[in-house]
Amino acid sequence: MKILILVLSSVNDIQIEPIKQTWASYKLPEIDIFFYYGKNDLKNTDRDIYLDVMEKYENMGYKTLKMFEYIKDFEYDYVFRTNTSSYVNQEKLLEFLSDKPRDNFYCGIKGYCGIYFCSGCGYFLSKNLVNMILENKNNWNHDLVDDVALGKLFLNLNIHPTDIAKRLDIWISEIPYQVKNSTNRFMYHTNNKIVNELEYDSIKDFYHFRCKQTDRNNDIVIIKKLYEILKTNKTI
Repeated sequence: MKILILVLSSVNDIQIEPIKQTWASYKLPEIDIFFYYGKNDLKNTDRDIYLDVMEKYENMGYKTLKMFEYIKDFEYDYVFRTNTSSYVNQEKLLEFLSDKPRDNFYCGIKGYCGIYFCSGCGYFLSKNLVNMILENKNNWNHDLVDDVALGKLFLNLNIHPTDIAKRLDIWISEIPYQVKNSTNRFMYHTNNKIVNELEYDSIKDFYHFRCKQTDRNNDIVIIKKLYEILKTNKTI
């Protein structure tokens, strides 16, 4: 099995280097990791891909389509599209996909905006669906947020989200921490002190963590803490 992790990025994202120093500091033989950006004078590297799309929020859909075109001839079975507000446990990601279908697999935390779609911070696509997207890219509605646009495109092609994804959302706030379960989305509300008290047992079963905070510097605090815990327990 081969998996491509595609990280939607911007050259201004302060989380990129911490990610490269933590969960993306290594890769398993079955996984390749790419960070993809909008148009820039920088040259592509083995994992930093600069695409011919202006770097702005409204162009996220165009940027993702360009990245799908970039990988179209690669050998792989699944794409996991994520972003820089995420932490990925590669071993658990591989374990999650070990028994999943190789075709028509569109999977993530479901959202609803008139239609069901998979949250853009982390969704899976089997290779045949990436090809299907490219074949139908002219029907992508760029007036919609990119994850909603993808859900709408798939709805018209009779492809529906598989609701078996699992994600832990970690939020730094002033309220006491608590764990809430809404289907497969677990929310861990904490504060700065309790971030330092996160325990292995509370995170060991997740392949995807959403770390997006109002203060993006706190994303980095969470990313580094997750890496520290998982590395100490040798599960990365």
